[in-house]
Amino acid sequence: MSSNNHDFSVSINKEKLQFLNKYCQENNLTTSAFINQLIDDFFASDIPVGGRALVQKYLEEITAPLTQRLEIIENQLKIKGNLPDKLAKESSKKAQIKEENRKYLPRHEVWQLLKKTSFVEYSGYDNFLKATVDEFENYGIFFDQEKKCYFIEK
Repeated sequence: MSSNNHDFSVSINKEKLQFLNKYCQENNLTTSAFINQLIDDFFASDIPVGGRALVQKYLEEITAPLTQRLEIIENQLKIKGNLPDKLAKESSKKAQIKEENRKYLPRHEVWQLLKKTSFVEYSGYDNFLKATVDEFENYGIFFDQEKKCYFIEK
């Protein structure tokens, strides 16, 4: 007759165990709780408990430069005039805004508006200072070449 008690041991590389212990300490987890949650998540086909933060961190690191690169490419397309239909409609909006519906802004107010958008997630103040005027059109901020001033629609 066989017993239902299965004695087994798990061997873990010493360096990996030290890394696991350090990770658990930094994240205020007990090693056994972490391993139990890891096993539960594995059987639930979920991302491991410690992996959620890592996945989010890596997603942000991966998507931020891609998003920034896409914005650069879109701006280059605008400059060259090779705009896809959607982008062409957005840039034509600038011409449609009548003079009486424009609110002109000094540069520091443009920065204050951009701080409330996704622009600051991917670009900082230095990039704001170096940006071309076309880069802000995605955020509804346009540049009047004649008046040399930024404006938004009232």
